[in-house]
Amino acid sequence: MGELLAIIHSSIVVVLADSRSMTDILVSAGLLCGLAILIRGTTGITILRGLAIVYLVGAVLANVFGLTTVSWLLRNSVPLLSVALVVLFAPELRRALEQVGRRGGGSDSGGGAA
Repeated sequence: MGELLAIIHSSIVVVLADSRSMTDILVSAGLLCGLAILIRGTTGITILRGLAIVYLVGAVLANVFGLTTVSWLLRNSVPLLSVALVVLFAPELRRALEQVGRRGGGSDSGGGAA
């Protein structure tokens, strides 16, 4: 058991020592935090919570009762869910892109004249 813990510890140290991996982890964490802030207080978070609960309950039931078809459907529905999430979160994505456009737009006075 001690040898297994030593192997795991050395693997973690090697992974964390790589600067590219650290950058990847930090960027991913930043994106996830930004998305969480973006959907906080919206109906999108309720939809996401409902999807997560349905998916987790289905996965647990499929594993407990050996439901191979349900398990297969859950595994293969992940690509579809990624498209569905974009559709479900369209208002939040639109708002975020609008905010990015305002910040990066420079000195747009909003007068409408070109």
